Amino acid sequence: MDKKNSSTPNIAFIVSIYGGDRLLYVKASIESLINQDYQNFSIYIYLDGPVHESVREYLDRLSVINNSIRIFDGIKNKGLSIGLNFLIEKILDNDSFKYVARMDADDIATSDRLSVQVEYMEKNPEITVVGGYCLEFGENFESNIRKLPLLNSELRVRSIARSPFIHPTVMFRMDLFKMNHIRYPDVNKGEDLELFRNLILRGFQLANIPKILLHFRID
Repeated sequence: MDKKNSSTPNIAFIVSIYGGDRLLYVKASIESLINQDYQNFSIYIYLDGPVHESVREYLDRLSVINNSIRIFDGIKNKGLSIGLNFLIEKILDNDSFKYVARMDADDIATSDRLSVQVEYMEKNPEITVVGGYCLEFGENFESNIRKLPLLNSELRVRSIARSPFIHPTVMFRMDLFKMNHIRYPDVNKGEDLELFRNLILRGFQLANIPKILLHFRID
């Protein structure tokens, strides 16, 4: 199940999994990553504290047959920003990564998510972070397409009060972490908004793609 292809940019997917995450949702999420139409990526998973035994067994089996999946254990739950920063430090050890993509372990990526985002980033080198639309879904919830502004100027205005991105849809340039030493702020809540505000203040360019890249589970 190795999907490496040296002719395309290499991507690291970073995902945190928690004790309350259900096996059914985790499987749907991880398999949506494995089945991307894009070929050159690895999946870095951080277990933020103990997880259900069935989830752990599933991930262990998967990592044996797929050498693009790496799993790291956190002794206790420390929160999203700590987990993502941990994974960022790990991917910095691999000089081949050009982009870093985010997702949560209960969401489902569209099969073309990575190919769409990489194509956009390759054509728009001034953009540092790109996100997209999502389809919100869930039990006892009417499906809804969630759209955010597309342009950097619009996202600057939005960030005054709300996040400019649907966080699990974002893709970063690796240089943001490697050369500019950016990390998620260690806050109890809203680490994504604080990160994006920091990027805006430092003059980085942001954008959203007008396409559904993710099915966002509301449960």
